[in-house]
Amino acid sequence: MEIITNLDLFSVGITVAAIGVLGFGVYVSNKNNDTNKAFLFFALMTILYGIVNYIYYHFKDPQFTIWFLRFTIFAAVWHSLSFYLLFRVFPDRKLHLHKWEAMYLLPWTLFVSMLTLTPFVFPAIDVLGGEGEASVATIGPMVPVFGMTTLFLVVSALVVLFKKTRDASKGQKKKYQTVLLGATFSLLLILIYNMILPLTFLYVRFIPLAAVFFFPFIFLTAYAIMRHRLFNAKLISTEILTFILAIVSFSEVILANTRLAVVYRSTVFILVLLFGLLLIKNVFKEIEERKKVSRLADSLEKANEKLKELDQLKTEFISIASHQLRTPLSIIKGYGELMVDGAYGPVTKQMKHILGNMDESNEHLIKLVDEFLNISRIEQGRTQFTFEPFNINDVIKNVVTELQQIANKKNIIIDIKAGKLPQVTADGDKIRHCIYNFVDNAIKYSPDGSHVLVSAFSSIAGVTVSVKDSGAGLDKKDIENLFSKFYRSPHVMRDVQGTGLGLYVVRQFVVAHGGRAWAKSKGIGKGSEFIFFVPLAPSKRALTEAEKAKKRVGKGGKPELPSARK
Repeated sequence: MEIITNLDLFSVGITVAAIGVLGFGVYVSNKNNDTNKAFLFFALMTILYGIVNYIYYHFKDPQFTIWFLRFTIFAAVWHSLSFYLLFRVFPDRKLHLHKWEAMYLLPWTLFVSMLTLTPFVFPAIDVLGGEGEASVATIGPMVPVFGMTTLFLVVSALVVLFKKTRDASKGQKKKYQTVLLGATFSLLLILIYNMILPLTFLYVRFIPLAAVFFFPFIFLTAYAIMRHRLFNAKLISTEILTFILAIVSFSEVILANTRLAVVYRSTVFILVLLFGLLLIKNVFKEIEERKKVSRLADSLEKANEKLKELDQLKTEFISIASHQLRTPLSIIKGYGELMVDGAYGPVTKQMKHILGNMDESNEHLIKLVDEFLNISRIEQGRTQFTFEPFNINDVIKNVVTELQQIANKKNIIIDIKAGKLPQVTADGDKIRHCIYNFVDNAIKYSPDGSHVLVSAFSSIAGVTVSVKDSGAGLDKKDIENLFSKFYRSPHVMRDVQGTGLGLYVVRQFVVAHGGRAWAKSKGIGKGSEFIFFVPLAPSKRALTEAEKAKKRVGKGGKPELPSARK
């Protein structure tokens, strides 16, 4: 008899574990879905019904027994209602009750559930059951009301599910059929063994095994989730592991020989089950977080692709606009020089002054256009490099000579400190551009009457060029960002005009040779030093990229226009 009792307890425990794990897993997969909420409600009512039904037939006191019998059928009413609500909402996201359901069915079900707790349904216990057997109660006048209500709810639920299965699409029909089969099979077992036999033939032997009759529905629902993604959920390994652990821990209950051992091992089972449910919740939460991160990554990737397209359009526009501006500016410059030289007649002193101002403004625009052209070529990979041997000392001298007139206007002295340097194989125009930018910036950002030092020295690897001034200086943020596109130090933005592109172009040119460019400063107001290093010969990568650029230009790129100053 002890073994039979433990087997009954085992059946209840397995049912509680299975429906608990399944219901909780479905719910946490989508907490905002009413179908998932209804399934959790059904799972909780199944657990309540199974536990109360098990406790009821273990009492030997008539008074306790009759009350737990009433609690059992009270739970049976709510269990039937949960069954009905589940298939009313399934598979929709929101539950929309008919007016008659809200006004009559739900209040009537509540009334019948309260009625089951009164003597009108079961007045007393006629025959007290033995160990592991159900007691026989007196049938009250309201038992038919209880029976008809629960029967109406479960049969109506099956009818609703049958109609939805019939009207479902081909892709949905299989999952509906699986659930309908499980629900129908479980209902038949419950009707036969928990209603017809006890109420008609007073045969109550199978009442303690009521929990077992839900297994067909639980099993086939789990199958529908795994096979057909029912409830838009999925059984993960954590849920399966939790159920296995629950079975293992509860199997110990069968082997218990005393009530104390049963209580202890049942407590362990409950703790394992609760731990498993918390684990499932955390795993689902992690899965949802990963989905969110994945969706965010996809959105960012799409946004990044869109930004790349816009950036490409911007680069192409700048390239076209710059090319269109460059030609008329060069023509204006040419005609201006002819006028200054007297090609179109005598030029007065006042006219020369005006033409000089025009030439400066025109030169400024040409330099600005050249910067934009360089940016567009760099971003499109169309910058062409011609690697030839030359001496950087000669380039430094030419640049200083060209900028000497501008330096003289500010009484700035430019010194050159460079020993004998080896020849480097590089693009002379690009290296000249870099030196010109450094020296020009040093003049612009240095105060009147200051000093600029241009130095160069060689090593085994290559040549380093440095331009040191006593101007505005740099802070840590400036040093980190100065070679970025469009960056300008806030300490000089109001004093000197600029685009923030010159140093960016310098770094790109130097890096394309396999070198590097950087800046140093002791702080604001303490001057700056701009340095770049280029190897004696271009790296293999530089040569490869140069060949690629030539091919790109050959496939439709435009040739570079000569700079205004050489």
